[in-house]
Amino acid sequence: MKKLKTVLGVCLSTLCMLSCQSQPATSYTITGNLEGLPEGARVQLVPISHDDEKPLVDTVAVHGKFTFKGSAKEPLLVGLSINDMYGRYAFMLENGKLMITGKVTVNKQGDNTFAQFADMKVVGSPLTTEYLKKINVREQMDSIYKANAEKFKDINEALTAARGAKDKAKLDSLATTEAIKRMVKPTRSSLQRSTVPIRKL
Repeated sequence: MKKLKTVLGVCLSTLCMLSCQSQPATSYTITGNLEGLPEGARVQLVPISHDDEKPLVDTVAVHGKFTFKGSAKEPLLVGLSINDMYGRYAFMLENGKLMITGKVTVNKQGDNTFAQFADMKVVGSPLTTEYLKKINVREQMDSIYKANAEKFKDINEALTAARGAKDKAKLDSLATTEAIKRMVKPTRSSLQRSTVPIRKL
């Protein structure tokens, strides 16, 4: 009988622990540690949108460390920023325990102060991990586009001029050049490589 009670007690304790773990968090606690963060700087979380949003929370950093506490009704894209400075680090705010680490470099340009974030890492936010994966694919495609635009600048300018002049003969002539072939081939292959990680997402 004692053994049965012991077994039942262990089972109930395990079920209680699993039940507690399965309950979704209703608030968030974010601890941050940023190397290079100015002492006494006000660190803020600001929603990222097309509107002029006010900070959700802000706090004063001590020795590069800070803590945010609050509750998110739903996951939200926010920017970690420093008061009175340009620049931010975007991540997904969600309820739970999150930890943010990284480095900050502060630069002055005229009357403006800029904060550059580097080596940033967010632990405890699965949505941030997914967000960064998607952003990485977009940045890869942007990089490919910019590189090709610079590489084939001359032929693009010739095409634009011919289209503007509605010069069909010139357009037909340009379409058969080696420059066009070199431009189209790497662009297609590069975009095909980029679609692989997109499908995985």
